[in-house]
This record gives sequence, structure tokens and C-alpha cells, in this order.
Amino acid sequence: MPAETIARAGEGVEASLRACDQRRFRDAKYTSSEQRPSTGHDMQKGRFTEVEFLNGFVVNEGRTLGIACPVNAALTHIFKRVDLGELKPDPKHINELRLN
Repeated sequence: MPAETIARAGEGVEASLRACDQRRFRDAKYTSSEQRPSTGHDMQKGRFTEVEFLNGFVVNEGRTLGIACPVNAALTHIFKRVDLGELKPDPKHINELRLN
């Protein structure tokens, strides 16, 4: 999918949103409920994740530019707590990303 289509979808352009949704639904038939991103594998195996170096990097760069990145900051905080053993990996932690 062209990067321009993805960028326009991020801006809320209806045609681009539809194109992204169609692609996502079409590609969904090639996935399995057993698939996990590498971070999910790390969490399942009790290994430290790279979230601080990914989402944490976004937070730090945003801070440098004067741009708040609250979702990335919340996500980094949750993962750090899991990495430190303060939280057990659990999908319910996604609720902590609600910022309103």
C-alpha cells in the first residue's frame, strides 16, 4: 500500500481510510490467532521487551520537539512495569491506555 494512502488515512481522508480497512480485512485471512509480535513473545517468555527503545524513544524525541506523546508514554510505563515484574502480562492492561 502506498505510504501516501496510509498518511492520508491518518489524517482522516475517507477514501484512504476505506482503502486501509479493505486491505486490513483482506490480509486478515492470512493471519492466525496464534501469531504474536516479537514483543508478545518476549512477554510470554519473561524476557525484557524493547518497548523502552521504541515507544520510549518516541516519547523522548517528542519531548525534545515539544510534542506530547501520551499514548506512547503510557504504553512504555506499562511495559516497564511488566519487565520489572510489578505487573503480570495481561491484555487487560490495554485499558490503562485510555487517556480520557
